Amino acid sequence: MRVTLATLFVCLLALPAFAQTPCPPPASPVSQGAVSQGTLVALLRQQAQDTGCPDTAPRTFSLKHTQVDAEVSGFLASVTVTQVFENPYAAPLEALYVFPLPELAAVDGMELHVGARVIQGVIQTREQARDTYERAKAEGKTAALLDQERPNVFTQSVANILPGETIRVRIHYVERLTYDAGTYRFTFPMVVGPRFIGGEPLATRQGEGTSPDTTTVPDASRITPPVLPADVRSGHDIQLTVRLDAGLPVHSLRSTSHRVEVTRERQSRATVSLGRDDRIPNKDFTLEYVVADALIRPAVLMHRDPGADHGYFMVMLNPQLAPTEKEITPRELYMVLDTSCSQSGLAIEKSKAITKEVLNHLMPEDTFQVLNFDTQVTKFAPGAVPATPENIQSALPYVESFWGGGGTDVRIAAQEAMVPANDPARLRMVLFMTDGLIGGDDFVLNTLQTHLREETRIFSAGVGNSVNRYLIAKMGELGRGASTFVNLHRPEEEVAREFEQRMRGPVLTSLVVDTEGLPVTDVYPKRVPDLFAGQPLFLVGKFTGTGDGLLRISGRVRGQLRHFDVPVHFPEVAPEHDALKSLWARQRIEELTVQGYRGETPDIVKGITDTALEYHLMSRFTSFVAVEQVARTAPNGETVKELVPVQLPDGMLEGSLSREEIPPGDPIISVRAPRDARRVTAYFPFGLVKPLTFDAVSGAWRGRFLVPLGVADGYYTVFLISELADGRVQRSEVRYRLDSQGNDFEVALSQRELAPGDTVTLDVDAVETTKEVSVYGELFGEEQHQLTSEDGLRFTTSLVVPEGTPAGTHELVFVARDAAGNRFERRETLRVIHSRRD
Repeated sequence: MRVTLATLFVCLLALPAFAQTPCPPPASPVSQGAVSQGTLVALLRQQAQDTGCPDTAPRTFSLKHTQVDAEVSGFLASVTVTQVFENPYAAPLEALYVFPLPELAAVDGMELHVGARVIQGVIQTREQARDTYERAKAEGKTAALLDQERPNVFTQSVANILPGETIRVRIHYVERLTYDAGTYRFTFPMVVGPRFIGGEPLATRQGEGTSPDTTTVPDASRITPPVLPADVRSGHDIQLTVRLDAGLPVHSLRSTSHRVEVTRERQSRATVSLGRDDRIPNKDFTLEYVVADALIRPAVLMHRDPGADHGYFMVMLNPQLAPTEKEITPRELYMVLDTSCSQSGLAIEKSKAITKEVLNHLMPEDTFQVLNFDTQVTKFAPGAVPATPENIQSALPYVESFWGGGGTDVRIAAQEAMVPANDPARLRMVLFMTDGLIGGDDFVLNTLQTHLREETRIFSAGVGNSVNRYLIAKMGELGRGASTFVNLHRPEEEVAREFEQRMRGPVLTSLVVDTEGLPVTDVYPKRVPDLFAGQPLFLVGKFTGTGDGLLRISGRVRGQLRHFDVPVHFPEVAPEHDALKSLWARQRIEELTVQGYRGETPDIVKGITDTALEYHLMSRFTSFVAVEQVARTAPNGETVKELVPVQLPDGMLEGSLSREEIPPGDPIISVRAPRDARRVTAYFPFGLVKPLTFDAVSGAWRGRFLVPLGVADGYYTVFLISELADGRVQRSEVRYRLDSQGNDFEVALSQRELAPGDTVTLDVDAVETTKEVSVYGELFGEEQHQLTSEDGLRFTTSLVVPEGTPAGTHELVFVARDAAGNRFERRETLRVIHSRRD
């Protein structure tokens, strides 16, 4: 019998706040008095509830402002990020802030500013830095600790900020700009979006986040900051300034994400700042520009300190190649759309529009398949179908039916798109459209490495105004394809054209870098990827000695061997481009990190740690810590701890269900609508009409409901109607899945006849993913014995028949429970004999 986990995934559309004035500002938390040692303060400070005002005024939190100052020269950027914290409490404060940085950033500096004093951060192993910080905190010293949670997610901790005091933390990083088809892009992410966290909760937790640590994401509590409701603002704002010196006349300077103010100093120089009305940190900032004669020839940068025995170099090669129509390989195109909760609304509509645009421009010799996923995968067809007009017309309404609900399990979608056998006559092109907002990045990237075939290419599109850029970019890189980022303002026709050009196939393959005869070592990347039209090749390396030479890069263009010779001069001294040291070390760390996706060995950990310590860089295993040496508060005194909440990413809709898996249970449906709405009503498909009520604590309209007995398992739709104070009516729909069946399984025993002291191995194969399997019976005592599993499908344990057990037949009861609490049971028998001679 085929049964599935009982899941009810509901992702409710957020409704915009309805403005109303005048309204008083929220009360200052200082007036609320001090709180005791170790208390985590309330994350949403409520306004007085008798004003009748909507809950939209900015909240007071410790993080007041972020200042970003970027210096861009050529394709290198040097960036300083200043975070301004202010203690609004009557007791010393410890502030914790989870924030993003670019996926290519080499973070090489941190400073703590206390009044006029500047304390330089030092790099230590993560454990050493944590110990240094905790000791300083306990001693009453002001301290700052910067940890890396992911290559693009960091945690800033600042201890012992005095009441009313302002403290600044400055972080410095360097990065290489992305470059594609003549366009440079500088990007700065502003918010860590909510992550889907799978697995079972662990008994302990590492951080203060909203999610417990789990079996699949053991640090989930460190990457899940609280998220403010869509209609609530914190007092935190951001200012960003980019000073551009391109060296050549700049054309088409624009931000594709924000309103900006541009000051031109000369043709090659400009200053770009955020517009005054666009400073909410809830979306990625992107600046694009084109320069005259945009690096169509190889570019080489060098750095070497005076007296140093080695230096660093970077080479950019941009071959101008493109396949002709006759040279395009027939394709087997898999389009994979993320239809999880976080994609609800504008993001999923953008993915659907891109998919339809791609479908309408397929070639007659292509085949295609459309998949959509949340925590499970559905398909348009059993396999890829020919790109006939009839099949394309059938696929369009299938795509149109998608909407958001459930979690984001990119891993299962990757398996479904890569495991089926390839058509030998075609190159499989897998196009992922997702925000990548998950906790288990490593699991996804390990899946790609495990299942990627020689004849498969992965293309990834990060859809949304704030996405997991590291995962998106890495999927394209490991999949030997390409990646792009699609904010919600980007035209889908432009994205479709870009992917159509990429999916014509790589223009330069089998690349080899020949450094023979050159004083060159440790060139990265070690495995040079294929190049697609418009993509450049970047190499970084170390050199010793001096002199001139040719760096030869070989590859195949449409099967024919081609050589690209790059003249290089290795100087004795080259003080410019100091950032190359950090960029080289960051690339080495990334190479070792990728090796670790298939299993992190002690050598990999040591290689990352040693490189990060030597080059003063952040990594998974190193952190920056800065300590004011004078105690400023009483040791182990009263403190407030605040985990700074973040804004909901722009364009992401909000909704929640108290329990995602039923039955049993009585879930609470929760809808974000203005407090002064006249009414909010949920219409359920089994005849229930549920008026929702406003809950002052959560700031949402809520209602508890039960699914009646006898409702058949399947997919259903709930209609939500909100009537606003001005008479406007807003309508939305959500879909959920009901499955009330338990999970079937098979049992295998290593032997059925045993003597006292013998061991029996019990193996259980579940039909579908199961939360837990246990066994009990008088033979092994009355307690239930849990079977262990790594994947939720295969469970095992070994038990020993107790000495003195009398001969006879004994019954074992196996019980499987799914995530919804459904129970399925099987019984097996064992025969115990006195001894083997029996």
